[in-house]
Amino acid sequence: MEQRARVADALSLTRRWSVANVAAAAVLPDRSTVFVGPPHHVFRLASISKMLVGWAALLADEEGVLDLDEQLTTVDGVDMDGCTPRHLLSHAAGFAFDSGERLASPGTRRIYSNTGIELVAAHLAHTTSMPFCDYLREGVLGPLGMTSTTLDGSPARDVHGTV
Repeated sequence: MEQRARVADALSLTRRWSVANVAAAAVLPDRSTVFVGPPHHVFRLASISKMLVGWAALLADEEGVLDLDEQLTTVDGVDMDGCTPRHLLSHAAGFAFDSGERLASPGTRRIYSNTGIELVAAHLAHTTSMPFCDYLREGVLGPLGMTSTTLDGSPARDVHGTV
């Protein structure tokens, strides 16, 4: 079976999902695309947003404006207790899911945390001297061609975009 047909068959499996809207796409080696569902429907990417923050942090580290292993003191008035951006990105900074409450010392326990992701984005905004949403758009979303993707709130959960 031709590659395009195999990919289309695989993507069509999403139609079985019991959700109101689903869209998927694949870019083939020849740069052509295969779509299923409404390509212009805007979806909330939810926790996939966290991966985009991680990508932005890796970019900033590569550019030399962020050190993933820097021991932080405070970010946005929150005591960091020596945690690093790497701790924040890997949910090992000890913060509660959605508050600045410290549940564990950095590096001792993994706790899924929107707070940690929000704090690393705030730190990145400080170190790059630009709003995080601008850095994300210019460094990650733009180069990937994600022109209809926006950050509309928390960097941990509020990225919205089309397939």
